[in-house]
Amino acid sequence: MQFDFLGPWGPAPKTGPWINTIDAGTPSSEVLDLPATIDTPTFLVSWPGQDDENSSGIASYDIYVFTDGSTNETLWLDHTTETSGIYTGEVGHSYAFYSIARDNVGHVESAPSEPDTSTTIVPPINEQPTDISLSNATVLENQPAGIVVGTLSTTDPDAGDTFTYSLVSGTGSADNSSFTVQGNALKTAASFNYEAKNAYSIRVQSTDQGGLWTEKIFPISVTNVNEEPTAHVDGISPTPAQPPGQTVNFNGSSNDVDGSVVGWNGHLIWTGSEHCRGLQHIIEQPDGWNTSDIVPRKRQQQCLV
Repeated sequence: MQFDFLGPWGPAPKTGPWINTIDAGTPSSEVLDLPATIDTPTFLVSWPGQDDENSSGIASYDIYVFTDGSTNETLWLDHTTETSGIYTGEVGHSYAFYSIARDNVGHVESAPSEPDTSTTIVPPINEQPTDISLSNATVLENQPAGIVVGTLSTTDPDAGDTFTYSLVSGTGSADNSSFTVQGNALKTAASFNYEAKNAYSIRVQSTDQGGLWTEKIFPISVTNVNEEPTAHVDGISPTPAQPPGQTVNFNGSSNDVDGSVVGWNGHLIWTGSEHCRGLQHIIEQPDGWNTSDIVPRKRQQQCLV
């Protein structure tokens, strides 16, 4: 529309054309459909809106929510310029929404006769654990019972789940009685001897807080520890009836629980006394002895009476 304006001060400057926008319509909006159920207490709510063509445009929205079918709505967002937001509810409750748009000349959309959409928050679906891990699966022999072998952990699609561990019967559970589980720690329930048995098998179950579980077989290995052998003098020549200070030749054997039996011979200095007509000697490295199997300078005494 173009016009000339004549006021008490004369005609208006003709810098026009002068244009007025006439907004006679009311804006509209609607909260978009939500799923019937949601398994998370926080979810996205969106409410697009529109105004008449060539109108003043939408200035803001008011968003209302009903809880659990109530007829009394609550104003959630007041005069917001956003067209979406994150709503936080509680599991086990339902929520219904509607929006009211307001344009830039003050026209306000009427409230609908019923909410635009609704949803119910349900508990998340519990999924089964998928795997169990053990941080370590070896243990030294000759250790006392109660030694921690390793730490158990579980893979589960549900973030934040907690787990209970136990030893259960089934394939691979033959040696469960040799171990215990305390919390998430696998511990020994016996002292192990590598030479007697060095491979064990256990079966572990992991159960989440929802009662779903998975099981896994773990082989446990016993690590050998090099143990001190024992030595025995088998023969002495000549018979030690001579004065101290004389050289005496001897031979004997070494018995090693780690699997080796070694024969040896050597010589030493007679240190007999009138209290023990025998042989006291210090073995350092007898001829033919595998020194990796002995403790250096092992003192041994044999009295011949």
